[in-house]
Amino acid sequence: MYATREFRRKEGIMLNNSSEPPAELIEAADAGDLESLYDVGLFYASHKDIAVRNISKSVPYFKKAADRGHAKALCNMGFFYSQGEGVEQNEVLAADYFRKSAEAGLPQAMVNLAICYDRGRGVAIDKEKAVQWYLKAADEGIADAQYNIGLLYYVGDILERDYSKAFYYFQKAADQMNTEASYSLGLCYSLGHGVDKDEKLAVFYYKLAAERNHPNAVYNLALYFLYGIGGLEADLNQAIDLLHKAIKLGNKKAKEMLQEVEDTIARVKEEEGL
Repeated sequence: MYATREFRRKEGIMLNNSSEPPAELIEAADAGDLESLYDVGLFYASHKDIAVRNISKSVPYFKKAADRGHAKALCNMGFFYSQGEGVEQNEVLAADYFRKSAEAGLPQAMVNLAICYDRGRGVAIDKEKAVQWYLKAADEGIADAQYNIGLLYYVGDILERDYSKAFYYFQKAADQMNTEASYSLGLCYSLGHGVDKDEKLAVFYYKLAAERNHPNAVYNLALYFLYGIGGLEADLNQAIDLLHKAIKLGNKKAKEMLQEVEDTIARVKEEEGL
């Protein structure tokens, strides 16, 4: 998935209640002022009033700014082409815009470009280039990139497996509320990968991810309640509720586990003559 486009809110533009940008801003954009071109595009692309928001109107302004090397405009054009918003979808053009924006130093574009190379979107798959751009974006503090680098270290199929480095990057991403990273930290603490095993901290991070509807985190948390692990008291009802939630979120193991739990309950009731 491409990372969400980055828009900045600006007093007098984003908070403007009118359906058109301020006249002086349009005048400056028409005169070729680079930031004004970007700001008019921003006005139409992310206006607080959905009725005013219009990607198609924003594209010409962003494109003019992008053609002159404006990093954020380049990234936004890449996003539009990747999603087919306001333009016909074209992943080759999307990747090219992301590349230009990344080379201009925009961290968000770096991770977008890394994803292109990682998944072959608009470019040939090139894992080495993907890693290079993930690392650059991670160093700039982009949570998605930090998580992806952590995952590469954890899996060990492209980068040499290193649980300590994986944990390091997961932690950085989780500190920015990255859901996948929070789940991964739970896994690290549960298995003792890259850190001393600590079931209580595993519960803490599984809960963080589960609150944001991570299917595997919800499932793992259900097991912790089922068996009373990580400082939690065994709570069959809570476990069953979480298993139902995990099933709705698409976790396949949860359905099997719920069936096992229900079969066990039925067998116990039968044995007790209830």
